[in-house]
Amino acid sequence: MRACRPHATRQNRPVQPVPTFSASHRQLTLDLGTPPPKTFGNFFADANGELVARLAGLDAELAAGPVVDRTLYVWGEPGCGRSHLLQALVANASSARARFIAPPSPLSAFGYDPRVSIYAVDDVNQLANAQQVALFNLFNEVRASPGSALVATGNAAPLHLAVREDLRTRLGWGLVFHLGALADDGKAAVLKHAARERGLVLADGVPTWLLTHYRRDMPSLMRVLDELDRFALEHKRAVTLPLLRAMLADSFNDHEWGRFMVKLGIVDADSFSRENDRFYADYQAGKLDIHAYLRAMLTPLAKYSRRQLDDWHTLFMQEVINPRILPAARALVREHQDAGDLCCIVTATNAFITAPIAEAFGIETLIACEVETTDGHPDSPYTGSPMGVPSYREGKIVRVQAWLESLGCDWTSFARSYFYSDSHNDIPLLEKITDPVVTNPDDKLRKYALTRGWRILELFQSTGDAAAPDDARAARHAAPSSPRKPSQRTPQRNGPASGGNAERSAEVPPVIVPADVHRIDPALISRNAIRVTDTLQQAGFRAFIVGGAVRDLLLNIAPKDFDVATDATPNEVVKLFRRARLIGRRFQIVHVQFGQEIIEVSTFRALMDAAPADAELADSEPTVPPRRLRRDELDRRPHAVDASGRVLRDNVWGEQHEDATRRDFTVNAMYYDPATQTVLDYHHGMEDIRARVLRMIGEPATRFREDPVRMLRVVRFAAKLGFTIESSTQAPIAELAELINNVPAARLFDEMLKLLLSGRALGCLKQLRALGLHHGLLPLLDVVLEQPGGERFITLALTNTDDRIRAGKPVSPGFLFASLLWHEMQQRWQQYEAGGEHSIPALHRAMDDVLERQTGKLAIQRRYTTDMREIWGLQPRLEKRSGRSALKLLEHPKFRAGYDFLLLRCDAGELDKSIGQWWTNFIAGDSAAREALLAQGGKERASRRRRRRSGSRNRKDGGDGEHDGASPAGGEQHGNGDA
Repeated sequence: MRACRPHATRQNRPVQPVPTFSASHRQLTLDLGTPPPKTFGNFFADANGELVARLAGLDAELAAGPVVDRTLYVWGEPGCGRSHLLQALVANASSARARFIAPPSPLSAFGYDPRVSIYAVDDVNQLANAQQVALFNLFNEVRASPGSALVATGNAAPLHLAVREDLRTRLGWGLVFHLGALADDGKAAVLKHAARERGLVLADGVPTWLLTHYRRDMPSLMRVLDELDRFALEHKRAVTLPLLRAMLADSFNDHEWGRFMVKLGIVDADSFSRENDRFYADYQAGKLDIHAYLRAMLTPLAKYSRRQLDDWHTLFMQEVINPRILPAARALVREHQDAGDLCCIVTATNAFITAPIAEAFGIETLIACEVETTDGHPDSPYTGSPMGVPSYREGKIVRVQAWLESLGCDWTSFARSYFYSDSHNDIPLLEKITDPVVTNPDDKLRKYALTRGWRILELFQSTGDAAAPDDARAARHAAPSSPRKPSQRTPQRNGPASGGNAERSAEVPPVIVPADVHRIDPALISRNAIRVTDTLQQAGFRAFIVGGAVRDLLLNIAPKDFDVATDATPNEVVKLFRRARLIGRRFQIVHVQFGQEIIEVSTFRALMDAAPADAELADSEPTVPPRRLRRDELDRRPHAVDASGRVLRDNVWGEQHEDATRRDFTVNAMYYDPATQTVLDYHHGMEDIRARVLRMIGEPATRFREDPVRMLRVVRFAAKLGFTIESSTQAPIAELAELINNVPAARLFDEMLKLLLSGRALGCLKQLRALGLHHGLLPLLDVVLEQPGGERFITLALTNTDDRIRAGKPVSPGFLFASLLWHEMQQRWQQYEAGGEHSIPALHRAMDDVLERQTGKLAIQRRYTTDMREIWGLQPRLEKRSGRSALKLLEHPKFRAGYDFLLLRCDAGELDKSIGQWWTNFIAGDSAAREALLAQGGKERASRRRRRRSGSRNRKDGGDGEHDGASPAGGEQHGNGDA
């Protein structure tokens, strides 16, 4: 029963069984009441103020005396308000001094009448040749009559106007005005004004939502407003976003045709409307009697000639269908056709309604409910009865199977088959084919699709001309030729990578996951993040919580940080918040501060970037602010990358689907809208979260070459979340591990620090070693782990760190790196002492060597290397335990960190545990207890088991004593350098 139309506002459903392609779409009805009069008062001038003022005063100027410029030509795109201005001009003229002329007007309307002072001629580009001749003559008459004026409109400037040459030149003689299209704020103002004229009050967000999700031309927007007016009256509800969505979900092609017949007056308004609504309710409930419905819809057609019916249907296409054809639906159809797919439309709507729609999309095969004619000829009058098997529910399977048999094939003749549907009534056919795709589904189908794991497309999200969705690439197969063979092409699961040589990703309508499915707990969401998205949305922008915060919310984890993505530029964001500042040059973001919390706001990024000159490649910091590129620029301009494929520059804003494809993992490419409590999922992230799989978006090797740090992020997120790394994501890492050497050392340190502070540092380190990534991060790690006790020492350090992080306790990065590099530093110290150097100079020389070598790979920040030196320098002093130096050490600013490090060494078996216990007792004891311990400590000397030195030296109270002998002793759990 669904009219196959890849063009509906709410419902775009290209239906494609096996090698078929069908589109069934819901429509908005066109039930216009008496439109408000067109006046200058209800025309929003915006940047066209000069033109409006000129026209508004024209009649008065003519009455006052001679006017110099009496011929005006106004041109602009369809829907810009040309007709409105001409009708306002005529309405503004006194008595009968103005005449409105349009293409339907008779030739006599073009005759000159001295009683008429203003001739308003609309759409001159649509005038017939005879009318153009008449207008040329009228123009000359007006030029010769000082008391009259002529104002004409068209769709192009005079130079490019498709009319007779003599008329075209005449129109260019006078004043020429370009009627510019309204900006979004102007369109929103027009919608609000028009609503007030109808007695409506639009809730905040309704105009912005329409401009974001619907066709943006004013005629289409006004038709939606008229329909919204009717829908609100029917349901006795205020005009809010929920009502708007309910109206769009309630629209349906066949139902619309029935209402259109009511409007034409060819059926009884009351009885037919009630019956039409009842059938629609049955359809929604899944209990429609298709035979009774077809008879009810077809019976009125038998009363009229085919010519009359065709004229009405042409009007139906123009007023109801064509304005609602979505660019994304056209692109989806075109993608299949360009791929050579065998396409058809399968619909339960009768062929009379759907044949012109199939023709409009260039789809030759239409499987629809057939209509009986008087003599069997397809162009003859209808009898009002259906014939054959209706293509409804299971009947669609029967009809498609018959079509395949007529082609000499069956369901198994094709490797893959696709069916696009919006209705739960199509579940039988969706279950039959290999790749079901539900588009803008009704609630029942959406829930069913989620349980079955079917792809969900929201074509209604498209707002402008777009390339075909990636899903079209994944939803196509070669058109068979005789003999027909299955297609062997296997589509990519994810969108293409964003690398320099990668094909630019087309717009991918996301899966929209409702609250009852994703079950995100709103209590876990930062109020400040919601304030940011609300503020941006109320200003007319799109805004979403994005990335890791959404991932954590779906895992029922309270996010630590919240990021927001928007289509607003950084400068536009800054203007909306009192405490906001721009950050960065490579790609500007905005930090919005609320007390101690910072919400990071970024603009959607494009896939492609303008390529810099060769000289610029050496400097990854651009000197110009980001800008939006046109689509044609994006298509032909690659990223700025180095020889290994690493992205060097990245400063172009783009669309949301591009921003999603730019993200690293599928689980990080989801967007949460707090206003609607929905999640937008572009790359199957929900599926991977359920499966606990970490998957790279695009081709992994290309994405790793673009940014080698992604290899570290794979390890970190897999360990942190307890996810399995997807095989194709993990496969290239070992081969590409050396690319880590190309990453700036400072950036590597930042990523390594995140890894160590993830709460899963031990697991991360093991995975880094398994993949060979540690060589570019901690080149000394293998040496340390091979030393006696080295692996146990690091394992204890990282385990203790992980425990503290999970318990919410503080952790010192300096302590961590001191632990990782301790054994290498200690070995160097021993070597220098063995060479005859004194202990303290040898210690500092060893520190310098290790830190210098390590910093070449991982630029450990100075504040942390200072901590490391302090911790290492305290160890020989803590081992001594004698004299008054022990009391002085308690006052050292890094004593606690050094003490914790000493306990770690004891636990690892490097020192006798009694040393750690001595310091524990010394810290807790009173003066008398400390004196006793000092006396005891002076007699016992600790040894560093693995160090051997030649010579015996007396040490001063610098804390560098040498001790022999050690036996295991108990020690308590220690901290992690949090002093």
